[in-house]
Amino acid sequence: LKLTLVKQNGINNWTFNPTSKSAGNANQQSESQGILLEFNSLSLTNTNISYSDLDLKKYHAINNINLSIDTGFNGDIKLDTKDSILSLKKVALNYNNDVVGMLNLQLNNLNNPKYDGTLDFSKLRLNNLFAIFNFGMKKPLPLLNNLSFTSMVHGDSQNLNLAKFNFNLNNSINGNANINIQNLTTPLLTGNINVPKLSLNKVLTGLDIAPVEIANKNLLDQATFKSAFVANSHSLSIRSINMTIPGSTLKGNIEINSFTPLTMLENINIDHLDGADFIYLNGFRAPLTQVHLLASQNFNNSNLSNIDGKCNIQIDNITLLGFNLVEQVRNINSIIAKHNPKANLALQVADGVEINDKAIAKIRSDLAYSTSPGTKNLNLKTNLGNFSLAAIFHYGIANPSSFKLSGPNLRITGNGVLNLKKKTLNYTTHTQLLVTGVNPIFTKLIFPANIQGSLANPQANIDWNSLIPEIIAYSVIKNKERIKSVISEQIHHAVGSSDKATNKAINDVSNAAANALGSIFGGGK
Repeated sequence: LKLTLVKQNGINNWTFNPTSKSAGNANQQSESQGILLEFNSLSLTNTNISYSDLDLKKYHAINNINLSIDTGFNGDIKLDTKDSILSLKKVALNYNNDVVGMLNLQLNNLNNPKYDGTLDFSKLRLNNLFAIFNFGMKKPLPLLNNLSFTSMVHGDSQNLNLAKFNFNLNNSINGNANINIQNLTTPLLTGNINVPKLSLNKVLTGLDIAPVEIANKNLLDQATFKSAFVANSHSLSIRSINMTIPGSTLKGNIEINSFTPLTMLENINIDHLDGADFIYLNGFRAPLTQVHLLASQNFNNSNLSNIDGKCNIQIDNITLLGFNLVEQVRNINSIIAKHNPKANLALQVADGVEINDKAIAKIRSDLAYSTSPGTKNLNLKTNLGNFSLAAIFHYGIANPSSFKLSGPNLRITGNGVLNLKKKTLNYTTHTQLLVTGVNPIFTKLIFPANIQGSLANPQANIDWNSLIPEIIAYSVIKNKERIKSVISEQIHHAVGSSDKATNKAINDVSNAAANALGSIFGGGK
């Protein structure tokens, strides 16, 4: 069949006016006989259909159609133009093997049709259909390779409602929904969706987006999802999201302003999750509470490694399991406090250097053992406090990217670069310990460190050399009074006099010398 449909000046070539017959009585109204058509099957092979609306200058063509329609037992296809009814009962449909399904529909008022019934489709190859009907997809997405569904349906020529819509989207998303489509010419979709079991890794792959690299990848295959939505051909708004993964509930909104390229805006809140499920923590666990994400992205080439956008993250509290910071700091305090404060001045200053050689080596050894990969004692814990991060991405590289962690026992600031293309990071951090009940040196020391390497296995290295001046300064400042006494004793011994004037002069010199040493080594701390 070659079928050409044309509309011009409000007139079309597919409306037929059946002849009317009169009973011959002038008072008897003419009555349309209509058309009554019943059949059990229909087959079209290599058919071409074109449509031209010369008034609106719209043109469409569908070529190489292979369509088969058949009815099952006790089914039929009935068209009655007199009563303006089309009945499809147990009708099996196959269009080019892209559409395979069963219809039970009743259509009334064929000029302005209203319909009601059920649909059961085992195959809808959406990528092929979008290409045929010029839906606007620039490239096929694996997620749209096939859709199967069952649904109750009712609507008219411009509107469609699908109730109890149970679907399977390419074996990646299974769920149910209610969908209302307004204006089929330029469709607007509204409704809600419930997915009791969701594999996010499959969904991302199906959208031609590389799966997110996280420590516990299986976690994203155990999700549930509920939301309302509003969509058209170029955008999607996902509202009132309620999504769960084991141990976490996510709520918020996602706005997709463009499909090609994929442009997104997220405003998400998560009640709690474990950071160790998302980044590699060498056996530690990191429970987080009240995570708030506000981000916008543009996925160039639909690839996470080419992301442009910005991201802000706020976390109310982070707890580190497997490490007790207070205990570790007190251990360090005991190591540093073991130097000899009674030595003479030369040995006293040298003792600060000796602390670096011995105490720092011991501290480094203890920290390396505590933070090395392996099973941790998760009964040990540290309250790390709240966290904030701000990052700007350009072609998959986050720079600038800075963060701040503030807790009761420490404060950390950091900035650096996150490279999603190479899957690496390079951050410089500064840590200040605020543990109480230990020597005040720990509230003054700043521990600089560098975190770098692959996202899968980052390495943290403390710049111990920069701590040497601070620790030596502490050694001098802490014993300033003792240093003054040592100087005084040595001058008295050299002078051999003990009168008041000499004592005052010696004390002044001793005090000045101690203050000078404090300024040299302590920088005025």
